[in-house]
Amino acid sequence: MGGRIRNDGRVMLDLLREFRERTRRHAFEGSVLACALCGGTDHAVVGRRDRWLHPLITVCCKTCGLVFANPMPSAEEVEAYYQRDYRQHISGIDEPDGRYLMRARKGCRERFHAIKSDMPATGRWLDVGTAAGEFLKLVKENGYEALGIEPSPSFAAFARREYGLEVMNCGWQDAPIADASLDVVTIHHVLEHLRAPMDALAAFHRWLRPGGILYVSVPNIYRPHRSPMSRFHFAHLYNFWPKTLVMAGLKAGFEPLHGRDQTETTVIFRRVEPKPADWFCFPESAAELRRHFAEHTNLRYLLSAQPHTRLPRRLYRSIRQRLAARKGAPG
Repeated sequence: MGGRIRNDGRVMLDLLREFRERTRRHAFEGSVLACALCGGTDHAVVGRRDRWLHPLITVCCKTCGLVFANPMPSAEEVEAYYQRDYRQHISGIDEPDGRYLMRARKGCRERFHAIKSDMPATGRWLDVGTAAGEFLKLVKENGYEALGIEPSPSFAAFARREYGLEVMNCGWQDAPIADASLDVVTIHHVLEHLRAPMDALAAFHRWLRPGGILYVSVPNIYRPHRSPMSRFHFAHLYNFWPKTLVMAGLKAGFEPLHGRDQTETTVIFRRVEPKPADWFCFPESAAELRRHFAEHTNLRYLLSAQPHTRLPRRLYRSIRQRLAARKGAPG
């Protein structure tokens, strides 16, 4: 009985520390930029704060519908944030702990088995933003030559030390990868964090061999059943939905094979040459997104049943996961 009380007390302290870290004020100076997808400069403001009330001006491009932070932080501000603050800010940890690993292993197993049939049988596979290496470990165990990129020094070190993985501690732009040297690139819930997502997609196109596969998964900004108050995240410099993600892939030289559109948007692309000329295939994207933001208001959400059931479920799930991690339960 005493042990259970101590565990429950530690879990509550962990939750309080995580809440304190997430509400710690972050800000950046940044500068106003044109749309990274279409180059447009006519933008509508769709948000002024993130889900934790950090100042964050977010705009929607009136031409293509890309949603992004504007002002955009400088490259130096982004690098400093991810080297020093991101892991604490997002999950309250500096290194992988039991709860993180339990959740990551389960999610990575499900993701790997969901996409494996779309991948070549063998080859050189790069995972961008590989975190502690749970997904890349599965890639290596299934016979691929596995490479990773991870900007967090402690997470990259964990992946190398615990799993024997080849993980580069840098950003994608500093990775020494030869052109046409890869068969697969995966980037899961990372593209939205990058200051220059189109430049990153162009680099993946150079790195992949002809016909190479690119897997991209991002949070879906178009979610009618989600609270508008949690729509934007300080660490998400860009926000996609299926139409803008497909257009970004096309413009970078990728043909969409198929995808999934739920709480996240996932698209599997194939590298093609020459690059598609008609990438701007969803001219209605901007109007549809702006209409969604205008109609899906905080008041409408609060009058629905969603907020009265979602928070208790999330709190219960978080407490249960923390207790399981402390007891060493399998994922």
